[in-house]
Amino acid sequence: MVVIGKHYKHFKGFKVDELVIYEEESSRKVWARPKEMLLSKVDKDKYPASAQNDHFLKIDD
Repeated sequence: MVVIGKHYKHFKGFKVDELVIYEEESSRKVWARPKEMLLSKVDKDKYPASAQNDHFLKIDD
């Protein structure tokens, strides 16, 4: 059972404090990413064609 506010370790060995859960609308796939990724910038070396600078961009209020 997952308890909100507790810390967990990924099976690959790293600790994840806060996750953001989101759903890709077109495929209906559900993803979980660390909150730090949500707030980080896109790696332009890895994704040079990306017009967006932030991993996630707020689109409504």
